[in-house]
Amino acid sequence: PVGYAVYNGKANSPWTSRNMGILGTILLIFIVIHMNNFWAQYHWGDFPYAKYEISLTDPHDVTVTPIPFTGEKIENAEYVDSDKHVKVLIARDLYKIVAESFKQWWYVALYVFAMAALAFHLVHGFRSAFQTLGWDHKKYVPLIRFIGEWIFGLLIPILFAAMPLYFFFFK
Repeated sequence: PVGYAVYNGKANSPWTSRNMGILGTILLIFIVIHMNNFWAQYHWGDFPYAKYEISLTDPHDVTVTPIPFTGEKIENAEYVDSDKHVKVLIARDLYKIVAESFKQWWYVALYVFAMAALAFHLVHGFRSAFQTLGWDHKKYVPLIRFIGEWIFGLLIPILFAAMPLYFFFFK
């Protein structure tokens, strides 16, 4: 008798290929949380404002004054105060919200975890895209793997993870 053919996934495919569903779900949850905490809050939430006074004589001389949210929406206001010789800009203070969010350890952990999932996702996707397009020639594979794994798959997520870590440890 002839035995059944057995598919050994571990021997025939990398871990990232076998777990795209899990990685994609992690990224979807992260995107929903991120969009809710920053994008939606920026557009519809009780977002603080900041008043930037930029010197007309020295543009590097900037004074920032926080303006608490009073319930009144202020569109980006820009004008010149000739008495003080400054250009005044009033805008929503996204920096403050980001800095406050990334002081919470669990939020930083979520971002770092999501960026690790993104790294695995990008490494697999970059390699698979070239294979799907038929650009899987042994002459080009080492270059494609280097760019896909080190530049696209690792550098981008590491840089995205660096921002919450920077705010958590240094701000």
